[in-house]
Amino acid sequence: SMFEYELIYYPTTDDAEGFKRPEPDAVRGVSHRNLGPDKEAYRWHYLVEINRDADDYTRIMDMLDLFGSSGDDDYFERLHATIDVDQWLRSFAIQNLFGIGDNYANGSQHNMIMYFPPGRKAMFFPWDMDFTFSQGATSSIANNGDLSNMLDDGVAFRSYYAQMDELLQTVFNKGYMESWAEHYSTFLPRENLASFVNYIDQRNRHVAGQLRSRFDSVPFEITSMDGNDFDVASSTVTLEGTGWYNVASVRVNGVEYELTWVDRDRWELIVPLAVGENTVEVQALDVLGTTGSLFAPMGKDTITVTNTGSAASASAENLVISEIMYHPAAASASEMAAGFTDQRGSY
Repeated sequence: SMFEYELIYYPTTDDAEGFKRPEPDAVRGVSHRNLGPDKEAYRWHYLVEINRDADDYTRIMDMLDLFGSSGDDDYFERLHATIDVDQWLRSFAIQNLFGIGDNYANGSQHNMIMYFPPGRKAMFFPWDMDFTFSQGATSSIANNGDLSNMLDDGVAFRSYYAQMDELLQTVFNKGYMESWAEHYSTFLPRENLASFVNYIDQRNRHVAGQLRSRFDSVPFEITSMDGNDFDVASSTVTLEGTGWYNVASVRVNGVEYELTWVDRDRWELIVPLAVGENTVEVQALDVLGTTGSLFAPMGKDTITVTNTGSAASASAENLVISEIMYHPAAASASEMAAGFTDQRGSY
């Protein structure tokens, strides 16, 4: 199911014959919260966009109850179980960077799409963004009450600003957007797209400063056993460490890994171990997959972990399948008769 968050518009004056004038008008909105057990209370603020015959408000009513319960002890647990938090934060990030007004991302009580994919968490799609660049280049980058509540969670806080940093480096910057502005200017000779590039450049520099003001510089280091070498009797070890918001992934002895962030600057990482002494070098990478520059290195740390266990045969406890090379032969007559006719997935 999918819903559009919207205001109710109503006229405020009549003409001489008593008919309502379309303008001027007024609006009535609601914040995301529990409006009661009757779906009729939700119908005109949360417009059904698909599967209208089902008329099913179950999941959105559950989600809105969550948003209205941000003060509850289990709010963050419910939040991560109900919505795709990283995806919501990315939608907030791109819309706030572009200074879009009259939009949910900027605090308005309308203009967003909520999508509930079967068996998956709720997603937030940007919608109705014709007021792009309408906010000042130095305006807030977190001007939404629901977003502010999410950012009280350390993991969400880090994710939001890390995604902002990624967008600043990749697409929301003068170097990337200038060529697009020049290209589209050939089709829009009366439109001064250069002014938008100037806005993007100014906002990029402002937001970059905001990011650094919100985070104390955190060194990238392994903190397990206070960084000292240690022994385990296991084929894997969970390393713990710290890092700044600009750490996107790591390279462990040359192999790239994703990190699990525990809060805004603490991470965990499961590393396989051979029997005996293992020198583990963990190199931080930025969003571009680089180790930074000579003047701004991302950082790396090394620790030695000795696996005191004995060699063991492969089992569910120590075997990790990282790749399957799959190229089946054509189905035989008996296989086709049994229904195995789909040859997709051959690689």
